[in-house]
Amino acid sequence: MPLRIKMKKQSVLIGLMVLLLATGFTFMSRVQQPKPVKKTTATTGSTLDASVKSIKASIDNARYTEAGTNIRKALQMYPANAELLKLKRQWVLADYKAHVVAMSELSLVLDRKTNPLKCDAGLVSAISDQKLLQRINYVRRLAGVYDSCVLDPVLNKKAQQAAYMMEANNQLSHAPKTSWKCYTKDGALAAGSGNLSLGYGFIEALMGQVEDDGPNNGAVGHRRWILNPTNNVFGHGSTDNAMCLYVFGSSNKTLQKTLLFPDTQFVAWPAADYFPKALVPQRWSFSYKDAEFDQSIVTVNAAGKPLRVVKEKPEYGYALNTLVWQMPAAVNANVAYTVRISNVKIYNPTISKYQFKTFTYTVTPVSEE
Repeated sequence: MPLRIKMKKQSVLIGLMVLLLATGFTFMSRVQQPKPVKKTTATTGSTLDASVKSIKASIDNARYTEAGTNIRKALQMYPANAELLKLKRQWVLADYKAHVVAMSELSLVLDRKTNPLKCDAGLVSAISDQKLLQRINYVRRLAGVYDSCVLDPVLNKKAQQAAYMMEANNQLSHAPKTSWKCYTKDGALAAGSGNLSLGYGFIEALMGQVEDDGPNNGAVGHRRWILNPTNNVFGHGSTDNAMCLYVFGSSNKTLQKTLLFPDTQFVAWPAADYFPKALVPQRWSFSYKDAEFDQSIVTVNAAGKPLRVVKEKPEYGYALNTLVWQMPAAVNANVAYTVRISNVKIYNPTISKYQFKTFTYTVTPVSEE
């Protein structure tokens, strides 16, 4: 009997200790875990107001690179914010007027004219090189990639020889034969490492390469090299009827930069949100590092109505991997075109497996009128 009472008391004491310990641990856990701090509306609003003010100042002072960078950062923090999107539209139109409309009458200037009798390729003036470089950087800025690129003087000379070879022989080739008129080894090297145009030169040729129409350009390879986010050095050569843009970077370490491009960022042309209507091509493209598009499906809705688009066969090996499709007709200004690309195969190194992702974005063509 006494043994049972003692055991009962011990049981009660043990129960009380367990209860106290449990209560104590619960209390400690509550004390040690501070409540999450909720960001106040005032803080959010002040940060957004500061971003808006900074972006407006950049646009007003024609600092388009700064404005574009800050708009993209702000939209990542405040997606689909109406005020930021309004500023992006303003930025797109202002930059387009400054670097396309205002320079529509530019003509190629040569410091030394070509001489067919001596196979002299001529020499593009520094002013013309500068204007072409401005257009390259404008196009890249609009696409959301590095837009402070430079021209390599050494590559310029090689590209000039390539452009002259194309004009002298009235044909295009990335592997010109030694039997060509005015053949040079440097010109052949640039031809194999560059975008080539025949029938026009200078900025007109550059914009033709960005548009990349025609039956042999389904992969939009020229556009992809121009928008290559990891390159910052080009070479340029032009005559009145031909152009070569050296696109493979440079061995000049003082010019070449190591550019980091987020693996999660895509490059689209036309770019998302607002885009100059005059620059919208028939072939649209979506680029993503190392992505596979063979099984991808692309759909485009115009103001909610589906359009019939034609997907080009994916081709790899031109800068970023890219999906290309043809739109059915000319686009309309101020109409939202919603692009949806599904079944994009992307390798995830974290889990060592491929995953299929879907991307959705909207393009609204805008006009200066």
